[in-house]
Amino acid sequence: MLTTVKEVINKHIKMKGREITEKNILGKNYSDDQTINEIRRLIEKDEQESAKLQESSRTKVGKVNEKTKNLKEILKSFPKLNEDQTISQKIQTGKDDADREFDYCVKKINTEHYLSTFLRDMLPSIQKNEIFPKEKINRSVSIYVDSNKGKKDLRYENKDFDKIEIDQKCKAPSLKSNLMQVVKNPGIYPLSSIEKMSNRELKFFKNLPTPEMIQLENLDTYMRPYEDPNLKKLMLTNNYKYCSSTSGIGETLAHFFYKLINFKSPHFYNLSEEYINAPLKYMMFQRKPANVILRKLENKKYAISKNSVFDSKIEIILMKMGKYMEKLFTNTEEEFEKKYLKNSLERSEIILKEDDYFKFVGYDKILLRSQIDCGGKDSQGRDIVFEIKTRAVAPIRYDVMNYKDYLDYDVNSLHGIHSSYEREFYDLIRGAFLKYLFQLKIGGMDGALISYHNTQKIFGFEYISLVDMERRILGNSNFSNIIFKASLKLLQETLDYIVKDFPDQENIFIGFIANEWKGTLDVFVEIVNENSYSDFDALKYKNVIDYFYLTGYKPNVHKYTVLTTTIINDVLTLTPIQYENNDHYSVKYQVTYDGRPSFDQYMKFLHESYLQKENFNIQTEFSGSWNSFENA
Repeated sequence: MLTTVKEVINKHIKMKGREITEKNILGKNYSDDQTINEIRRLIEKDEQESAKLQESSRTKVGKVNEKTKNLKEILKSFPKLNEDQTISQKIQTGKDDADREFDYCVKKINTEHYLSTFLRDMLPSIQKNEIFPKEKINRSVSIYVDSNKGKKDLRYENKDFDKIEIDQKCKAPSLKSNLMQVVKNPGIYPLSSIEKMSNRELKFFKNLPTPEMIQLENLDTYMRPYEDPNLKKLMLTNNYKYCSSTSGIGETLAHFFYKLINFKSPHFYNLSEEYINAPLKYMMFQRKPANVILRKLENKKYAISKNSVFDSKIEIILMKMGKYMEKLFTNTEEEFEKKYLKNSLERSEIILKEDDYFKFVGYDKILLRSQIDCGGKDSQGRDIVFEIKTRAVAPIRYDVMNYKDYLDYDVNSLHGIHSSYEREFYDLIRGAFLKYLFQLKIGGMDGALISYHNTQKIFGFEYISLVDMERRILGNSNFSNIIFKASLKLLQETLDYIVKDFPDQENIFIGFIANEWKGTLDVFVEIVNENSYSDFDALKYKNVIDYFYLTGYKPNVHKYTVLTTTIINDVLTLTPIQYENNDHYSVKYQVTYDGRPSFDQYMKFLHESYLQKENFNIQTEFSGSWNSFENA
């Protein structure tokens, strides 16, 4: 089937996925001659803009080089300053800044004038009044419209996961109180419906101990990836470049996931009619920016851990509560009281901490560690391991700072918009399943046992398998495996660019945000040292950005952009991905350096990174609107 020249250009503009009002010549009733003249005018205008940009770029690079040259002249005049590492570092920084400025300007020149490039190449055929087959249009669009020049193939499929076994002092704990029946026969189990649970156990679960009653030092402490000797040893012996844990990398992987699925929303089928008008997309809290610390180890290895420098201490208390609640399910009541309650008459003077049980998995350049909460046999007698999740009810999650105001909230029905297990499941889809999915896949786990509580009592339990979560998030397990690999691969490639630019940095703060409005993955890189923000906790600011405005501290920040092109069955796909089994999924990517962001832009990013409420209203500059594409 043939098409006209105007349709070629119109196809180009539509495929770009945004309106080009200034350059959309098709909105006017031009004749063919007028169209050609307008195309020539646009090409000339873009060429003039490009020339101005090149001149501006040369001026900027020249200024940076001039500063570096002046520093060198100072060194010649004062030889002793050669020994001053600060001066040497400034010279090197000047060189690096000049190189980055040059790369940024070249990138801008090459990509911002894509329309005139497209039109210039098509002009000879347009002047001959040629008619183009659709195949040629699609080839042109895929080359020019999405700026594929410079992008590389993301070769995620060439690597498999490596399961690494090590000798450990312990095994995965097992469930007590007959809770294994929930795992073997998944469903919703209100507390009173669990068979063979004694009255004493029921009373214990209905009157949960508070954090003040717990001997917290008897709980095992979280070991950060850079502190873990097993991770360090396995990195060396198996030649991995990066290491992390499920909690250290999960939020970051989510943003690569969003970008690689073109901001697809999860699936909400089989909910009751009351949810027809409810939001069918991820919670804003789920989409807020993710922040990690990249720490340099020996032998050019790096550890990735969650950046908790600015975290709320209230959240840490609730995390500790979740930790000891897990012990409720893997110990008898007597064992729990003896080990962990302060006022226990039977408590031993010396309590040895129980070691955590971990699984390790490697993919390409990265080694990951997953703590295994529990193990047992499923309904078919197979050995499985799974997560234990202690899930506070909806109003507490929404207003965690004031959680004590909602202790009278009850879960007493299966269906409904509130006070129901359906409400909790709906929120799990929107705000938790993606996080759980990464944890389960890293640990090779079967699913998660979820306990619903209000911090004072447990309402019930539910076991949800990994397969069920994959269906809700991505539609099927095959696509889940593909996106998991692709997310890890793209993260590694992004980190490679950053450490190449800053090879001598011991600590780097890195923030990630999948920006739906721009269709990009934005990366903020802050250069820090061991003393950065050492006074933050002592100053006790309520909002992270208050620290910067009140102390006058100016962070050293750089910005990168990760661009991707998604191709399904050899067709460029700009809409949210609806993957079906046996589809072929491929990605082209590019990581670019964008210079230094403004101070205000970085403050917005940090402000939205560390807001606490699950229902908070962040600026759509970072969250986006997210169309929901639901397959019921």
